[in-house]
Amino acid sequence: MDKENLTKNIIKNRLENTYTKQDFFLLIRKIIIIALFCFLVFTFVFSFHPLIGDSMVPNIKNTDLTVIYKLDHDYRQGDVVLISKNGTSYILRIIGVPGNTISFSEIGDVLLDGEIYYEDYIYDETYPVENKTSFPLKLNENEYFVLGDNREVAQDSRDFGVITPKDIKGKVIYVFRNREI
Repeated sequence: MDKENLTKNIIKNRLENTYTKQDFFLLIRKIIIIALFCFLVFTFVFSFHPLIGDSMVPNIKNTDLTVIYKLDHDYRQGDVVLISKNGTSYILRIIGVPGNTISFSEIGDVLLDGEIYYEDYIYDETYPVENKTSFPLKLNENEYFVLGDNREVAQDSRDFGVITPKDIKGKVIYVFRNREI
């Protein structure tokens, strides 16, 4: 094979392997579809929210990033949820559900329907905040009582009262730890 034919074959192969305008527009269309899918999923199904403050220490720490699942509306005791109350977002734990009566013992225990509500994930006692919510508190239909795990610093239902499902923006399903390198 002579040099001229070899060069023609190389050029011919390169031209066959180059992308056409149609291939380019197909790639752009795929990128747009993937971007739209991601936008929809992270707008209506999941979201990310950082914890700002120490309200959930030691379980979730300041600047940890939480993954919020927005579609589950079956809220139970122990669920950690993202709520919006009075224009502020909080990540707190559901303690009381509709029908429960919440109060506190003199030694700092949470009483749920007159029984001690055991919480092995907290280290401090829990007392009501003076001149805020009155206790004992009976939860009506669609009312929830939430507390932060770090009871000494958390702003929660002791401060702003009960929450309703419209206040709950989603459940925390995963926490990305900030390792502060």
